[in-house]
Amino acid sequence: TRFTQLSEQGPLTVVCIDLDGFKAINDRFGHADGDDLLEQVAERLRAGCAADDVCFRLGGDEFAVMMPKVSEEEAEARCRQLAAVISKPYEVNGTIMAVGASYGMSRVLAEETSPDPVFRRADEALYIAKRLNRGGANPFRGEVDLAASSS
Repeated sequence: TRFTQLSEQGPLTVVCIDLDGFKAINDRFGHADGDDLLEQVAERLRAGCAADDVCFRLGGDEFAVMMPKVSEEEAEARCRQLAAVISKPYEVNGTIMAVGASYGMSRVLAEETSPDPVFRRADEALYIAKRLNRGGANPFRGEVDLAASSS
């Protein structure tokens, strides 16, 4: 799989990105406009990713990026840049709309060969970020202590 190929090349960071405020837009303007907005988000995400990155939509308003061969610091900086690009206003059928972006990230551990635990940690980190600071773009490593973060 693509995950295996990337993880064999060296350090790999998996990032899950979720849009903040998308449900309200979808509810207010309808699914067709919501879909148009998602397409624009995907275009910005593709344009903002590095050539080696693999970005894709997980479903709903959640996206993922696999960043090969980057340090933790570089991955965090790139996530902040992607969140800033995603958070700029959009024009959909003559209406200006805005969404935010929250994200969680996880590094592939040396012994991991399956994407499942890595994506699970990144997704858990994403929802911690959303809970702690909705509307912001906050990196949380997938290795964060989930019990400690809920207190």
